[in-house]
Amino acid sequence: MKKSLLAVAVLSAVSFGAYADGVTLYGVVDAGVAVVSNVSSTAAAGTTGTTNAGSVTGMQNGGMQTPRWGIKGVEDLGDGMSAKFVLENEFLVSNGISNSSTTFFKRASWVGLEQKELGEIRLGHQNSAMYDYLGKYDAMQGGNIGGNLSTKDYTVATSNSGNVFKGFAVDRYDNAVEVLSSDMNGLKLRAAYAFGNTAGNNNQSSAYDIGGEFQKGNLQVGAAYQAAYASASGYKATTNFGLFALYDFGVAKVNASHTSVKGELTGGIRYEMNTVGVRVPVASKTTLIGQFIYTNNEQITATSHTVSGGIQYDFSKRTAVYLLGSQTSNDAAGAVSTLNDSKFIVATGSSGLGKGAAPAVGASQSAFMLGINHKF
Repeated sequence: MKKSLLAVAVLSAVSFGAYADGVTLYGVVDAGVAVVSNVSSTAAAGTTGTTNAGSVTGMQNGGMQTPRWGIKGVEDLGDGMSAKFVLENEFLVSNGISNSSTTFFKRASWVGLEQKELGEIRLGHQNSAMYDYLGKYDAMQGGNIGGNLSTKDYTVATSNSGNVFKGFAVDRYDNAVEVLSSDMNGLKLRAAYAFGNTAGNNNQSSAYDIGGEFQKGNLQVGAAYQAAYASASGYKATTNFGLFALYDFGVAKVNASHTSVKGELTGGIRYEMNTVGVRVPVASKTTLIGQFIYTNNEQITATSHTVSGGIQYDFSKRTAVYLLGSQTSNDAAGAVSTLNDSKFIVATGSSGLGKGAAPAVGASQSAFMLGINHKF
């Protein structure tokens, strides 16, 4: 009996060990000290305030990358087939709180199958193609200061206008099925559909997107289109189209992008964002960064200009220090923030979630951050 129990224990350990070889715990811890100007005293995440409370100096999160931890796994099924999964949570380094009051795996929760020669299918909560490309074709590399994903417009939208006031219509989908092709001589395609799960109306709260990238030599280009259907008011869609490019000159990497978001509920009025950036390696471990973003909100005839830059020093592949700065200049009707409000200006209330980084209408905003980024 004892031998049988010992054999079962050994076999269980071996089986777990074999599977554990394909499971990885990973993450990013990123924090620093920042100074942010013209923070609206009445603004909460996703709203527009009317009064500036002045500057805020203190500990902030994710200047270079959003803090996160995750678990991912791959099992070899043979004949070029594998099973995969990713579970990824987001948190705030400054107070240790998960950066969501309702969603534990806020950044990713999906399972999939891959066949090397054909491609991959994923089921669950996952990034849109538009979101991935906006972060990839960005000199700030999808960080939370002065980048494509952090520069958001907080002017008050008209009734039922849809989510047309930031550079992407949907960042991540729930209930999504995504198909990704294999690499076809430098061309990769992807398409996704997110179910609304609404009885009696398949369009309500549903979304879809398609995207593709092509790489040849030092040139990479991409394009994406997405549509997200509203939960009310005729279930009309907010759509977004984007074009992206990146070229590595050796002495510098130059990126450019154009996105145009519009809502059917606003009669097709657009919110456009145009970006040009550069990353210049000046030594084996040091990189200089610069970027310019121009936004145009046609609904209220408001424009903004964001100029960002910084320096990154890599101690190793996993650890870096950085100094980043960004300045957004709004016209009289604009309220574009230069940073991601869900990571900055952490509240002191019970939730402790990031909030309140939006400037008041007509106010410009600047942010500077000295931080440490560590990957594990």
